[in-house]
Amino acid sequence: MLSACGGTGSDAAGGDSGTTGATPPEGAAEASFISLDALDDEVQSAIADAAERFGVPEAEVAVAGALDVVWADGSLGCPDDDMLSTQALVDGYLLTLEVEGRRLAYHGEDGLPPFLCER
Repeated sequence: MLSACGGTGSDAAGGDSGTTGATPPEGAAEASFISLDALDDEVQSAIADAAERFGVPEAEVAVAGALDVVWADGSLGCPDDDMLSTQALVDGYLLTLEVEGRRLAYHGEDGLPPFLCER
């Protein structure tokens, strides 16, 4: 079961969910809200990963937000001091999941599966 937060309040990226624009998350040049339908495979992959990490059924993982993001570089907003990344804009997305009261940020590049950014 997929669910997304709507209505009023703030989304995972710090933007107001009642507006059409979104505040870009750290490491992003641009961001906008996106339909979960556009990221169905990526959402399923992130939910499966979160459920496995926490040892819970996938139904206990909720989608709290989804953003279409242009990442500022190849680190996709999750830089690692031990790695070099391309210094070019990268089209991607940010999924925010909630499991057991904790928010998880899954970053991704268009066409590729997401990864958990643990920064």
